[in-house]
Amino acid sequence: SDKAETKDVISGLTPRGYTHLDPDTAATDKQMAERFKAAGIDPATAKTDGLQYFTKTFKHGGKDVTSVVKLITPDTPQAKDKFAKAMGGSELVIYSGHGRYGSGPDFDPINSPKGNFVIGKPYEAGHVALNKGQTDLQKTAMTKDYQLMMFDGCTTNYYVDDLRRTPGKDSKNLDLVVSTGSLPWSTGSTDVLRMLDGVTEGQSINEIKSSLEDINREPGSKAQLWKVDGFNDN
Repeated sequence: SDKAETKDVISGLTPRGYTHLDPDTAATDKQMAERFKAAGIDPATAKTDGLQYFTKTFKHGGKDVTSVVKLITPDTPQAKDKFAKAMGGSELVIYSGHGRYGSGPDFDPINSPKGNFVIGKPYEAGHVALNKGQTDLQKTAMTKDYQLMMFDGCTTNYYVDDLRRTPGKDSKNLDLVVSTGSLPWSTGSTDVLRMLDGVTEGQSINEIKSSLEDINREPGSKAQLWKVDGFNDN
């Protein structure tokens, strides 16, 4: 199912003005080379690291802003390690997938610990294969700059306490969008693109949350499926 959702995310970036950065054409295509330069990405690195890159430039506060999307999927080599790097330094982090009983994102099957980026203990033992010792969050050097993170998976609100205990991160430099219940798998790509739109369009977190509720709410239900944390001072 993740392959279909990934395809929908990629197809949704194009009408939003994003260009796929192709390292194979950067040497001969001047415009492509300029896009790599604006994104601060070396085409040689992009050719070997297995990530997919997309960029667009938009206006915010009267200034040009370059948005760089770095797409990590289960097919990305060393996906968990590359996600760890993104967690440590990216301004916006969006994860869509299984919540793994509140333990953290995962990039491979539930019975393998290799692809788990462990944030904390699962709320029920025995379901998820995890490595022992320090969590991946504890081993990740986190920037002290501002970050916004969205975890689009079931009951990702269990991540909040562990993220709030992370040295160097607090409500001033880390805002969180998490789920409080079970989310349908079929809305994953829509959630991802809605979050991206909300940020690039400068919308309020209340607008973003309201839209996410509408996307994921069962007909006739009034249950709130999303929680936002840390936005009061930003």
